[in-house]
Amino acid sequence: MTARALRAGREARREWSGERLGQACIAAFLAAALVGVFGGGPLGSAVVRGDGGVSVEYERFTRRGRPQSLTVAVPAAFAPGGRLQVRISAPFLERVERLEVSPPPVEEWSENGERWFVFAASGGTARLRFRFEHERAGLARARLAVAERRPVAVSQLVYP
Repeated sequence: MTARALRAGREARREWSGERLGQACIAAFLAAALVGVFGGGPLGSAVVRGDGGVSVEYERFTRRGRPQSLTVAVPAAFAPGGRLQVRISAPFLERVERLEVSPPPVEEWSENGERWFVFAASGGTARLRFRFEHERAGLARARLAVAERRPVAVSQLVYP
């Protein structure tokens, strides 16, 4: 074999390797999209559970400026006297804009790096929805708790 033929063989192998690497990257990107890494899908949605049956539903992956929500389900046992208190870490809320809470809270205040919301509760499980948009990309972490219970951790990866 001549030197020219050896060089051509090496170049062909490099080209083939580059093509295979490109195909593998495309396959990985498509698999990530299918499982929800870019929103929706089985990995995109999350539910965290806290003490006494409290649960928080949210999207793990989202985009900056895209409407999002945290849905909190709270058993009636957490609302003594018909008042339900929920607190969310203030650093998380500082990252969001257009915060809408439904049903509307009857009271709201900030204290010790947390924002407290008080809701009028009737029997049964209360479903609270916090709607918002992230104003910057990055990892957004929240700690959400009902009354004085231990908080649950919520993490969202916010794409630009």
